[in-house]
Amino acid sequence: MKLIFSLLLLIVFTSSCRKELKEETVVTIRCVTPHNGEGVAGCKFIIYEVKSKKDFSVTGNIDGDVTNTYSGITDQNGNATIRFHYMRKNKYQYKLAYDYSGIQQPNGMNDIEIVTPLGWASHLDKNQFQYSFTFNVVGFCGIHKKVTNVNCVSSSDQMKYDVYCLSQFEGESNPGPSIYYGCGVVIDETTPTVDFMKTGIYVYKTFVTRSGETHIQYDTFNLQPGVMNEIFIEY
Repeated sequence: MKLIFSLLLLIVFTSSCRKELKEETVVTIRCVTPHNGEGVAGCKFIIYEVKSKKDFSVTGNIDGDVTNTYSGITDQNGNATIRFHYMRKNKYQYKLAYDYSGIQQPNGMNDIEIVTPLGWASHLDKNQFQYSFTFNVVGFCGIHKKVTNVNCVSSSDQMKYDVYCLSQFEGESNPGPSIYYGCGVVIDETTPTVDFMKTGIYVYKTFVTRSGETHIQYDTFNLQPGVMNEIFIEY
């Protein structure tokens, strides 16, 4: 009976291992300019398979010897895919890296900055077999900002706003200046250059208070590189 039980355990263990080995890990990469959705070529993504001297689950340390390297470079459409199989032992971990040295400068962008994907970590979670990362390539631009109270009740009307850049970090908020009061044009300002602000999708969340009641409005602007963009808000 002991022999039969041991054989059954061995069969179950072997079947489990084979299933894990057949489970392919797929990592897809997208490199894109968010202001127009166009792909960017030459963005390199690297996965290092590292064998630690001690069990990772005990030490939490992913330093060790590199046993394999997997990489992909985005094509003209801004896409790349890496396929491989995990080494399931705890001593093996998979470190993430990237290389921008071969990136192709997008048309109309003299200066660029690459935004690391959301959820970026130091290594892959081996319990997950599919990953999708998006690198945003942003340029720089100027802005003419004009904010107007077109539904004035009194000179005590007040306004303030927060700014969210959806092309950089999800939920990133840059509070606007202090509260503005008055009717008509309350802000009218222009940056001196066209390399002042990062390009991409921005949402302005405006808080307007009239006669003690506050309402919120949202305005979305897609800032283009190398030009003076207009951010006009009416409330």
